Order: sequence, then structure tokens, then C-alpha cells
Amino acid sequence: MVSVHLMERLACGPLSTRFQLKDYARFPCNRVGRGEKQPVFIQQDNPYSHIKKDDPEWVEACSQHRHFAVQLIEQPANSPDTNVLDLGLFRALQSEAWKLKKGRTIDNLIENVQKTWDVYDASLLNRIWLTHQSVLDEIILNDGGNDYNIAHINKDRLERMGKLPESLLVSDRAIELARRVRDF
Repeated sequence: MVSVHLMERLACGPLSTRFQLKDYARFPCNRVGRGEKQPVFIQQDNPYSHIKKDDPEWVEACSQHRHFAVQLIEQPANSPDTNVLDLGLFRALQSEAWKLKKGRTIDNLIENVQKTWDVYDASLLNRIWLTHQSVLDEIILNDGGNDYNIAHINKDRLERMGKLPESLLVSDRAIELARRVRDF
């Protein structure tokens, strides 16, 4: 399964016309030749301006590809804690941009954000991803609530030792709780 989050970097027009066939080349396809279509999930956030997943133009455009079964899904409930960009990247960029000389125009603001982005260390993205996984685990452990503390895993030390994981395992307790909810 391939999961893709389309950013709103493409200016205008319905998603089906912006997501061109050339974009499919970016997705791995391990089912071609076996007679199956490779699932591709396009995730969008939930403003009213976005198309619905059953939009006829979207459905028609997605049905055109012979190797991919494209589905449009919506981002889960809007919570800054469950949005990996809000949780880490945007906060990190914002805190660094505030350290720069304050601008008086929108152009100054854009320049500051661009400077911050240009020097952002991409290796820090894994730390954000690990924090995101910890948060999701804590949300499950707290019955969907946000009254939790994020567990610290000493990412600096693990990184220095070359042992910083790319992902975390879901806790046994969270799996047990999720199974109970599923089976209820």
C-alpha cells in the first residue's frame, strides 16, 4: 500500500486535473504483471474547498490508469497533535523564523520563511516522525483524549550512538485497547 499526502502546492483547479499521469511514475508498483492494481491512497485535509471522494470527475480520472487503483481519503480528525506537519515541522520552522530580523512586509515574511526552510536540517524530520508515532500511541492509551505526556526516548543520545530508529513499535497496551474497541 502506498500512502501519499498531497500538499496544496499546486495552485488551482480540481485535484483530478492537477494529479497528472506523470505523477504516477513516483509510486512504486509491485503488483504489475500479476493482474492486480497497486493501491494508491491520496490523502487530503478536510476544508470544504476540497473535492469529495465520490466526485464524478475525480472517479473518472482515477479509473483511467490501468496499473493503479487510486482512492481519495480524508485526513483523520483535525488535531494539531495528529498532523505531523503541525506537530513538528511547522513549529520548528516558525520558531527559527522568529529568530530572524522581523519583516515589515509580506515579502519580508516570505523571505524569512524561505531562509529558515533553506537551512533546515532534513535529518531532523525523522525525530518529528518518531514524536508523531509516540503521540498516536498516547492518544490510543488515553481513549482518544489529549491528556497525556509524550514519552521521551532520548533521541539525541540514540542518534549519537547511531541507534535512532526510523519508526517505533506500537505499545502492547495500545494494541490491546485498539483490539477491544474493534471487537466491541
